[in-house]
Amino acid sequence: MSGATEGKLKCHGCGASLEYSARERSLKCPYCGAVTEIPKSSEKETPGQVKAILPLSVSRTDLVDAVYEHLASGDLTPDNLLEHATFTKTESFYVPAYIFTGDFEAKWTASFGYDRKEQYTIIEERRENGRTTHVPVTKTKTVTDWRPASGTDSGNFSVVAYGGKRLLDATVPATDLVEGSVKDGIVEFDASFITGVELEDFAASEADIYKHRARPQINSLIDNSVEQHAQGDRQKDWHWTAEINKECISALLPICHAVYEFEAKAYHVWVSGNNVAKIRADALPVDKKRKNSLKLGYLPLGVAAISSAFAVGKLDAAWMWPAASLALALLFSIMRRSAILGHSRALRQALLASKRTTTANTAGMSTEEQQKLAESVRRPGKSLLANTSMDGVVVPVLALLLGGLPFLGSMTSLGTASSTQDTVADASTAYSSANASSSASAQVAAADTEEVSSATSASSSAIDKASGASASAVPKVPAQPVQEAASSSTPLQAQALAVASVPAQVATPASAPSQAQTPALAAIPAQTAALSQQSPTPADHRVAHLLSEAAMGNWQAVDADVAAMAANPRVAPSGDRSSSRAANRMGLAALQRGNTGAAVSAFEQGLHADPSDIEVRNNYAYALIKALRPQDAVSELATVLEAVPTRTSAWANLAEALSSINSNEGIAALKLAVHFSSNRDYTRRALQKTLDTAMSPGYRAIVSTVLAQFDNIPPSTDNAQAVANAAPPSPAIGNSRIVVVVQRILADGRMCFNNKQYSCAITDAKNALSISPNNTVAIQLKQAAEAAQAQALHNIQIQ
Repeated sequence: MSGATEGKLKCHGCGASLEYSARERSLKCPYCGAVTEIPKSSEKETPGQVKAILPLSVSRTDLVDAVYEHLASGDLTPDNLLEHATFTKTESFYVPAYIFTGDFEAKWTASFGYDRKEQYTIIEERRENGRTTHVPVTKTKTVTDWRPASGTDSGNFSVVAYGGKRLLDATVPATDLVEGSVKDGIVEFDASFITGVELEDFAASEADIYKHRARPQINSLIDNSVEQHAQGDRQKDWHWTAEINKECISALLPICHAVYEFEAKAYHVWVSGNNVAKIRADALPVDKKRKNSLKLGYLPLGVAAISSAFAVGKLDAAWMWPAASLALALLFSIMRRSAILGHSRALRQALLASKRTTTANTAGMSTEEQQKLAESVRRPGKSLLANTSMDGVVVPVLALLLGGLPFLGSMTSLGTASSTQDTVADASTAYSSANASSSASAQVAAADTEEVSSATSASSSAIDKASGASASAVPKVPAQPVQEAASSSTPLQAQALAVASVPAQVATPASAPSQAQTPALAAIPAQTAALSQQSPTPADHRVAHLLSEAAMGNWQAVDADVAAMAANPRVAPSGDRSSSRAANRMGLAALQRGNTGAAVSAFEQGLHADPSDIEVRNNYAYALIKALRPQDAVSELATVLEAVPTRTSAWANLAEALSSINSNEGIAALKLAVHFSSNRDYTRRALQKTLDTAMSPGYRAIVSTVLAQFDNIPPSTDNAQAVANAAPPSPAIGNSRIVVVVQRILADGRMCFNNKQYSCAITDAKNALSISPNNTVAIQLKQAAEAAQAQALHNIQIQ
């Protein structure tokens, strides 16, 4: 079809040629002022059944401008589309339609639902610690009570239905441009409106159009009207029957159509003939290069996500560097996408403005308007992020850099630890030289202490020096678990050595009470069997017997059994102590970060390297408690207490583990912790603090019970003298037992120093000096350990 939107007439006054459009009904000559009427079409050109018309008001220029504006839209539209698109067709024509008006009265029925909450109980099967239990669980569900409802509804309607065929063949829903509600501006039909404009014939009868195109629109209006009567929380089963009264008139509605070609492909654009804002068009072409560039911009984010997951999950790296890598990669991707799309839109808007200037009348513009017009056609510059010419190099390199950032934290930590160990080596060597000149009696005591340490496997612990197998009278009940030496700590650990020490019940030495920490303990799920009810191991038998005697208050029997256990120890074969302690440091670091799973795995590696390392086993038990595995913790603590039955912190940990299994045995275990404590006042304060901080109700109940009976729990035989005497006698008095105690403490201190556990060595030296103030070896140990610790902390802070 090749209808025209414009035509020519001659002025009847002067004979000049006049151009007109279909929306004009008469023309005034610009030369002589005469008015020339536009002739009406002959009867055979006018459809006799047409009663109304919506005049065409969109010219070809308006149509072309609307198409160009459409071509300038979109994110992935090629930048050269406006310049390279060529119009192969522009046309305007009238399409046939029927306008149905009337009213309806509908009777409806439905079901309205009202929600309410209802509780019910189910039996769930759970498996914990190798056992299957069935637990009743109360849950809540939403129940809907449905009620029938009915009513009537009425209203008016006015819809337009397309009556032709051409728009049905379009690749887009072009009928939306003419159908729907009645259009504003419809007037009575006049043949002058269609002069020079192509008409599409009616393709179906009024009845067919009503059935297939108008009635669905009317039904939708009735649906919406009826559903306004909805009640309750939910509705369903809507049904209605309606009596419809209608009238119909035929009409002609204007449509504009344009076809443009780009890269040998045709694209169709349909526009309403009286409103260029209403447009239906084929999908715009896609710039595949820009699309691929946008996808490539997310490569650094993908690489950063994978490397961060690996660094955190496998290498246990600190979260700071992976988070920074992900944040930078995401920021780059977002900014790059915004820059590329923003430049493309700005460029297309400049090209669109350039197209419009070709038809603009600049002669009537002011200077300011001309400047604005010139500014609008200026093409924008391309920013660095929007420049994709080097994508093949820049983006992969950036992806590698951001992908390596998550590993920087773990590499820095390893370098810090290695450098710190090298730095403190000189201090260790200096003290070893000074220690070589110690007295012969100290060397004998060291040998004696090493023998005791091999029997108890507790020589490296900073927890039970005063209340362990050595039976020291020194007031010293440190926290659990033990913090390793500063030389193997991270900077954060070095500045707060006691943070990782999370005691549940006891305190640090009296000389440094501020280091004591009381954890907020999580509630532990209920279990069904206690230590004494398990299938017992030899260790379980002896520890369970101590619990039974403590529960009955038979403290003499407790001390006798402990003495017998010390005389006949059961010790696991020794292994690789250095590997065990390395794993111990990893476990403590994981506990400090709150990563319980990693801590459990690290301590398990330590025990695999050296099963006799009581320090690691005690820390492992504490980690199991935090991991909500109290039954496993009980088993490990039984092994610890079999080797070191006077270890106060182990008894306290056992009390916490038993709090959810057997409260009576938990009370007995905490009583044993008090019994073996050499600093009872500090222990009392720590337990009182636990009442306010412990999260487990069961453990708080145990602590409350023991505090009520605290004064009735006697000290152990080895601690009785320390409790009774505020000022211990000097070794010069000749008390051989006190001399042995001091020598054993110093032997422990030397071992701590050699293992770079300087905090432990300082505590041992202070304890020895509290008994023997002028002891030269203790003074040298304290000075060397303090110097080494200060140097280690200084180096960590620098790095």
